[in-house]
Amino acid sequence: QGAVSKEMLGIFGGDDIGFDTVIVDEAARANPLDLFIPMSLARRRIVLVGDHYQLPQMLDPEVEAEMLESGSLSEDDQKALGDSLFERLYVQLQAREKEDGIKRTVMLDTQFRMHPDIGDFVSEQFYESRGERRVLSGLAEKSFSINLPEYSDSTTHWIDIPNSMGGEKRRGTSWA
Repeated sequence: QGAVSKEMLGIFGGDDIGFDTVIVDEAARANPLDLFIPMSLARRRIVLVGDHYQLPQMLDPEVEAEMLESGSLSEDDQKALGDSLFERLYVQLQAREKEDGIKRTVMLDTQFRMHPDIGDFVSEQFYESRGERRVLSGLAEKSFSINLPEYSDSTTHWIDIPNSMGGEKRRGTSWA
């Protein structure tokens, strides 16, 4: 919604805002109405960046619960609530690619954010199990060394910290 805010209208000197290319990051998490606003500003191309395999779209939990509890939704409607617009577009564009050979979707094939053991698990559970190709790790294990001897032999370690030891604290506009 910020794309058509008063601030943006002021920058562009009126309400005729448009861009040759609109890029929406985390598009898989956005609900359709949140995507339509920036998408409507594209004159030529829309690039949606996201990952519907790992993070679902964000719906208002109260509205979603009320819709499900009403009993008025068909099975197809209930399924549609769980599928993001991003996912539906991704599936449709892949089907078109198979028909005409024009590349419309791109899936990154290498990750650089996590230890290869964790990356391999994510690849197997979220991508390969759904017929996607393997996501490779672009950094070696040594890139993730934390130099703590007690954890040198493990990729992950769980430390259970009871709520009573922390409590909620305000950090700016967030809670921790």
